[in-house]
Amino acid sequence: MNIFSELKIGDKMSLDITQKYINQDVSSMLTTQLIDMDDYYLYISPPAYKGKKFSLMEGQLVNLFFYRKSGVYSFEAKVVKKINEELVTFVLEPTSSIERIQRRNYYRLPIVLPCVLKKQENDKVVEYSCVSKDLSGGGIKLICKQEINLDENIVVTIKIHEEQMIAIKGKVIRVVKGFEDNSYEISVEFKNVEGNHLDQIIAFIFEKQRLMRKKGLM
Repeated sequence: MNIFSELKIGDKMSLDITQKYINQDVSSMLTTQLIDMDDYYLYISPPAYKGKKFSLMEGQLVNLFFYRKSGVYSFEAKVVKKINEELVTFVLEPTSSIERIQRRNYYRLPIVLPCVLKKQENDKVVEYSCVSKDLSGGGIKLICKQEINLDENIVVTIKIHEEQMIAIKGKVIRVVKGFEDNSYEISVEFKNVEGNHLDQIIAFIFEKQRLMRKKGLM
């Protein structure tokens, strides 16, 4: 895969700084956007995390990740320079070919997250508090106290960060009653997910995988 033919201006990407400097307090995956490109270089917006922008240094090495329906892809790049104009831009030179990291929808991350399940009941919308058991780009498994009907259309709101909630439409594809308590394990397949929401979920999953690998848990 050719980097310049695969990427599109406006693509949102995740950025991991592989070569940190003393004054860079960065431990999480950052987000950036492809502003422009030519035959040799990529031009990206300042990478950020939770609204805080970070600067990059000339010569610094970074890993970039982007998302397609077929999977998560990554490549390495070197920071060439910073352009200080009305819109601050960093110029990157790719230093590797594209590598597919994982199939997009198939890795299920075991994780407990607070969630809210909404469904239509007669003429009103009812809400149930649940927690996740695992999460993927294609769906989520929930633990709820209430039984939900198979094939029911619902909306799941997932709290993936302290200040970030994502609401996604889905369909219940499996319901299993717990043996030791009155809870239900509800498998939900996502439907008609907005592109930016899916990108946020995949980036969140990949970030958790990265941290687990660093701790030797994967």
